[in-house]
Amino acid sequence: MSARSFDSFSIPVLAGGTGTVYIVLIGFLVALICAVAVSGAGMGATGVDALLLTTRTPDTDALSDLWTLQGRVYAGAVGDESHPLQGVTVSVYGANDPYPVSGTFITSTTTDATGWYDLAVSDGYEYYHLLETDPWGFSSAGATTVGGTVKTSNWIEFEVPLTGTTLTGNKFWDQPLYILSGRVYRGAVGNENVPLSGVTVVLYGSNNEGDLGTVIDSTTTNAEGWYGLIVSSLREFYWIVESDPPGYTSVGATSVAGVVVTSNRIRYAYPLDGQTLSGNKFWDLPSATMPDLIVTDVWTDERAICYQLRNVGDAVAPEGHHTALVVDNEHIVNDLVTTALAPGARKNGCFDYEWECTPPGDSIGVEADTGNNVAERNERNNLRREFWTCDTTPPRIISGPAVVTITPTSAVIVWETDEESDHVVLYDVTAGRFSQRESRDFPPDVEHAITLINLQPSTTYQFKVRSADASGNLVESNDFTFETAPVPDTEDPFVSLIDPGVCRGVVSVHATATDNIRVKKVEFLVNDVLVFTDFSPPFVLRFDTSLYENGNHTIKALVHDLAGNIGHKNIPVRIANPIDVTAPQVDIY
Repeated sequence: MSARSFDSFSIPVLAGGTGTVYIVLIGFLVALICAVAVSGAGMGATGVDALLLTTRTPDTDALSDLWTLQGRVYAGAVGDESHPLQGVTVSVYGANDPYPVSGTFITSTTTDATGWYDLAVSDGYEYYHLLETDPWGFSSAGATTVGGTVKTSNWIEFEVPLTGTTLTGNKFWDQPLYILSGRVYRGAVGNENVPLSGVTVVLYGSNNEGDLGTVIDSTTTNAEGWYGLIVSSLREFYWIVESDPPGYTSVGATSVAGVVVTSNRIRYAYPLDGQTLSGNKFWDLPSATMPDLIVTDVWTDERAICYQLRNVGDAVAPEGHHTALVVDNEHIVNDLVTTALAPGARKNGCFDYEWECTPPGDSIGVEADTGNNVAERNERNNLRREFWTCDTTPPRIISGPAVVTITPTSAVIVWETDEESDHVVLYDVTAGRFSQRESRDFPPDVEHAITLINLQPSTTYQFKVRSADASGNLVESNDFTFETAPVPDTEDPFVSLIDPGVCRGVVSVHATATDNIRVKKVEFLVNDVLVFTDFSPPFVLRFDTSLYENGNHTIKALVHDLAGNIGHKNIPVRIANPIDVTAPQVDIY
């Protein structure tokens, strides 16, 4: 009989019919009660009930999720619990045979940020097998357990009964296949005499060479300045980023197989197999005791290019370094700096080079300490770039701009400049705005003509023209306006007036106007005298009756369309304002 057979009690049904079954059952129960009475007369009814309860067949639902197998997964050597491993898959299988038979899959989970996992199981098997799956970049190093049996470095076996067995503390260790490591030092690049401890170094991973991506691992250097970063996910690029500790500034980095991108960034590319992953070194210097060279100005002296250096650091910049001239991304010449620069000091110099501008212009770059001979507080602010145009005089508009052809939907703008330049018209229907732009891909010229299309008929537009020469020098005209022509139309617009009734005080008189194309405006006349013009619906006259005598008057509405056609409507109105016949009273005190 197996161990699980003791968890339930069954009575075999014998052959001979239902009566035989009842007799055997009753006889068994009587014998059981007598045995209880003999073995413990003091047990009482409660004891008998409890004993009888153990003979019942357990409820199937009550047996589910009876036990939980728990533990953690770590990165490193067996016993090292300093680096929990997140996202590792751990599965549990059930079988009636021991290792190496895994049996039937029951469930699985992944470890959390603390490396923790738990797996719930119910009865039904003789053996339960915990299997840990090596994540990418790792291989199993070993396992330990309290109540189970370690079969391999990623296999722990439990044998029933599980009741009373320690089911927690099941630990696995995975050894990383790839560790990017190195050291951080204090001093100039190459000086490995003083390691820096407590410096934060972070590993990022991305699939884009230009992005850091997301954090994979982070650590701080130990007393020897050493750090190690575990590569736990697959990426196309890996970045080692050293953070300057407080009071320090990065001055440089070296790598055996990686690419030094900046003084505190080193990049590796996938695959990492076969590459030297160690020896990635960074150097920092105290910020408060370092010089910092910048280029504050660049100018021409006849045909020579001159520059000004300034030391914005807190220590003396020694002599013997070079300032470089770069024209259109090509290194031209160096200038040796032969004097030391105290903090805040400046130095002017000129390059031994006669510059001739290449139209339309040249990119001029001047870089201080081009060979990084001076350890500086900031090694990334040495370069100054400027773009110098060969021609600095903008063109002049000598004629126009003018509108020479106008249709309902287009207009031609023309102008002339004193030198060849491009052609741009800016325009809009809203005053002060030039949101629309029209240009033509014509060669630069002194005569310019731009056609504006898709305009609205009978609409006022504002515009201005702009021209730039080959060197980018720009001229822009003042603002001008034009109105597009109306669409041919012989149909009069229609207008109606709503009778306001007897008028007193200020009365609103409403007009309804329509046209086959568009209403331009509605004019209101009182007694044939124009008093108000409304250019947009709703068309309303605020009729102040106090300006007129009581009695009968006429209100007329004239509607105009874009083609100049006019429609009209008259209505009589009666004004009946109260008449004040009481004389004013004055009291003198």
